[in-house]
This record gives sequence, structure tokens and C-alpha cells, in this order.
Amino acid sequence: MLKGFFATLNFIAVVLMFFSAAAVYINPNSVWQFSFAGFLFMPLMIANAAFVALWLLARKWLALLPMLALLLCYKPVLRSFGFNFKKQQEKGVKVLVWNVRNFDLYNWSKNLETRAEVMDLIRDENADILCLQEFYTDSGTLMNNIKYLVDTLGYTYWHFEPTVEVNRWHHRKKIEQKWGEATFSKFPIVNRSRVDFTNSRSNDCIYTDVLVNGDTLRVYNMHLQSIHLDGHDYSALQQMEQQQEPNWKNIRKIARKMKNGSRSRASQAEQVARSIRKFKGKQIVCGDFNDVPVSYTYNKLANANNMQDAFVAKGFGFGKTFINPYLYLRIDNVLASQEIRINSWRTNPKVLSDHYAVSVSFDL
Repeated sequence: MLKGFFATLNFIAVVLMFFSAAAVYINPNSVWQFSFAGFLFMPLMIANAAFVALWLLARKWLALLPMLALLLCYKPVLRSFGFNFKKQQEKGVKVLVWNVRNFDLYNWSKNLETRAEVMDLIRDENADILCLQEFYTDSGTLMNNIKYLVDTLGYTYWHFEPTVEVNRWHHRKKIEQKWGEATFSKFPIVNRSRVDFTNSRSNDCIYTDVLVNGDTLRVYNMHLQSIHLDGHDYSALQQMEQQQEPNWKNIRKIARKMKNGSRSRASQAEQVARSIRKFKGKQIVCGDFNDVPVSYTYNKLANANNMQDAFVAKGFGFGKTFINPYLYLRIDNVLASQEIRINSWRTNPKVLSDHYAVSVSFDL
């Protein structure tokens, strides 16, 4: 009877995993529930792998069902878990991708040294190209981050497209404050432009043509729509976990945020994908996608020009990039043209933002 119970659970896990894997094909603007299903692929994949191990110890023939399901879902499995055991060699051109959370402008970390530590990490990584999201700079003396990166860290060339600009007065002096996405390079920049999202004022995508040893590389740097879960939402999730009882009011609120976010990201990804397809040269497409690899958003960008995922090529494990005790997500990505050879992929373990910094090295 117990084996029958576990067999039923396994069948449900298989069906749900197929349902979740379908998220890459379903536009959230048509059926948004599939975008939520995509977030469940990883735990469902783990559950089916556990059932394989269980049935191999008990009734071996029952292991065929979860094994077949995992094989049929091999593409989303490979996107969700890295199987690269070889030691990586960091060589060639190096790009650092990082959502720096405004350099802790509002002191979320309760550490006044966070901005300096962020700059120290950037200096130590010594990447050739920086792609920074939630970038902040101003015309003052303490947070003029463009000036520091150019004058002190040696990033001679830069491309910054502010999405929000505010002027304020401090001690009778006007301070210009700017937020947006920024790309810095030690190689010459020969072209700058952006993809203007029609559904967001604070999210955007910029692209920068960088001249690398005589070869033009286009670098897309984007920050797609986030879900905007706040402290109250995480507290509600924690409370439901502790009490083992659903709070439908909070569940509906979180679901509404997920629905709105997934729909906006889908439209933004379609806009970026159209731009990617127009360019015929080598490309790096990176940034904070705010979506998992098993999603319409990711799939739209990856398939725009048959891009390869640097994590799939060289990563190992789950590759968590978003720092949260309740969520284990890889939402920061680096995609590359097939002509580019990926040499390494890794995250920096220092916690200085709500995202880990991702570094990828490659050869053109």
C-alpha cells in the first residue's frame, strides 16, 4: 500500500514536471499560470531524481517512469543544472555581470562600507567588460560611480543610459542623480544604443558594440521587469511555512505580482529578441532576466539567434545568483553566439547585493 502511495506521488510529479517544462513555449500574456509553473521545474526535477533513486532500491522497473520523464525533459534539465566537472580555465576576454542594487545607496545592508566593497570586488575581478544593472551615479563626491570606475579602476570606455534622473539640492549645491543600466569596457566602444521598453520606465536594455582585437562584439545588458516582492511578502511566506497554513489574501497578492511581472518580461524579451536577430555579428546577451531558465522570457532570448548559455557550457550545480533564503534561483544569465568559445562560468560568493556577481571568460 505504501508503494502504491509513492507510485501515485511519482506519477503526479511526472505530470507536473511536463506541465512546468511547457512554460518555455507559452506566452504569459496568453496564459500567465505557466510562468509560475516554470519556477517549479527545479523542485520537480529534484523530486523525480529522488524517485529514480528510491525505485532503484525498491522496485527497479518503476524507476523507468521518472527516468523517462527526465530524459524527455533533458533541455530544461540541462538549463537548470550544470554537469561540468572539469576544472575551468579562466582565460580570454572576461565579462562581469552584476546587479549592484544601486551600490547600497539606501543602506539596506546596514553597512556604510558596502559601496567601497563593491568597488573592491570589481577591481579584484579585473574583468574586461562590466555589465551592471541597477546602476546608480550622481554628480556629488561620494557616489560619482562613473568617475570612480573610469579614473580609478581604468574603465576608459563606458555606456550609461539612465532610466530615472532626479535633481536635488544639498548644501546649496545641485546634485544630479541617475539610475539605469551601465556597461564599462577596457576595449574601445564604437556604437551605443538601447531597446526602449514600451511597458516600463525603470527597466531597460542597452547594447554596446565593443572593438575586441579588431573584432566587433555586441554586448546586450538588460534588467527585465522584477516581481517586486517586498519584505511583507517574504514575511508572509515565512509565516505560512511555519504555521503550515495558507493565507489566501497574501497568496493572491503574490500571485498578482508574479502575473504582472511575467507578462511585462515576456513583452520586453520579445523586443530584445527582435534586436538580437537584426545583428549578424558576434553577441553577448546578459543581465538580470528576473526569470528562471525554464521560462518564456529566457527561451525567447536564447532562441533569438541560437544563443548558447555560458552556465550550461561551463557551470556546475544549480548556479544560484539571487540571494534569498527562501528562493534558490538563477535569474542572472550570460548568453553568447555559437562562434564564441566559453572558457569559464562562476559566481563570486561575496554578499554585497541581493545578487551574486557572475563572471564569464570566453574567446572570440
